[in-house]
Amino acid sequence: MEPDPYDSPRPGSKLGRAAKGGGRWLRRHPLGALQILLLILVLIVVAQNLEPTSIDLLFWTVAALPKLILMLLSMVVGALVWEGLRRRWLKPGRRHGATPKDTGATSQTRP
Repeated sequence: MEPDPYDSPRPGSKLGRAAKGGGRWLRRHPLGALQILLLILVLIVVAQNLEPTSIDLLFWTVAALPKLILMLLSMVVGALVWEGLRRRWLKPGRRHGATPKDTGATSQTRP
């Protein structure tokens, strides 16, 4: 009976040894990998939206602004509007999930 060639211990190649611990960094830094991926996606969006464009607002014309600047401005305006509405309608004592203990109110139940 012949010995099985796959059972014999052989020194591994450099490529095989490098691949053995290749996912170690990803397992230790999953958020870092996600940040790198998001950075790559942001750079792709930036590269695709550098061309100038114009917008007509009623009788004003905003001309020759890059699409990226217009997108960032609209995001900032939207965030400011959202924050203003949140502060106006969700006063500190009436937040979602707040209990009477959190707001300083006392219970009106009688013993």
